[in-house]
Amino acid sequence: MILYEFQRHGYGKINATGTENAGRNAAKKNELDKKTFEFSVGGGAVTLMLNGAYEVISIKISDELMKSGDVEMLQDLVLSAFNGAVKQVKAASESSFGSLDNLKNFF
Repeated sequence: MILYEFQRHGYGKINATGTENAGRNAAKKNELDKKTFEFSVGGGAVTLMLNGAYEVISIKISDELMKSGDVEMLQDLVLSAFNGAVKQVKAASESSFGSLDNLKNFF
């Protein structure tokens, strides 16, 4: 009886639209996961690359920085490079899917 009422009022279309949107979103997510994002700090002393799934692909550290022996600077630069790359991935994700901040208008 309930199923009949849903079908009678066209609620099946809502489910179909939701399924289509889920498929498109999965394709967008798959595409984003394959992209790479690179961020350099310290004039190129540290370069970090992430993919869209937030996995670190590579970290490049210049010979000069390694020879300096300044461990604290190295740690700071790696952290800064990682945070910069994460911001790039987030920006690309929001561009593809929209910001979750937009949802607050519905509540």
